Amino acid sequence: MRDSEALSRRERQIMEVVHQRGLATVREITDALPDPPTEDSIRAILRILERKARIVRRTIGGKLAYAPAEAPDSARRSALRRVLDTFFGGSLEAAVSTFLSGDEADLTPEELERLAARIEAARAESEETAP
Repeated sequence: MRDSEALSRRERQIMEVVHQRGLATVREITDALPDPPTEDSIRAILRILERKARIVRRTIGGKLAYAPAEAPDSARRSALRRVLDTFFGGSLEAAVSTFLSGDEADLTPEELERLAARIEAARAESEETAP
């Protein structure tokens, strides 16, 4: 996936619907969009997204549907990388610190435990690969 091919606002909205659903028809996309354009406009945007290799076309039960070209985990990582680069100078630590210091950081003890376990696993993996 080429990050250099920026998406328009409407392209991003359509990609969000397709990612959320995993597979979506033009009708489903139309129904999910705020102030949707015509279905013909959505089809035109979908063709653009296909050319940009962001989505793939599938036929399911005789209907055309669209799926993300990138696996969900890979798409999450790409999106997070763009946010980190844009707003945090590429620093995951700065992003996590910002999030944890805000009002929205209302984590349960279980969530904090899981995060601590992931950090510990990352530390152990880092130590295994260190020279």
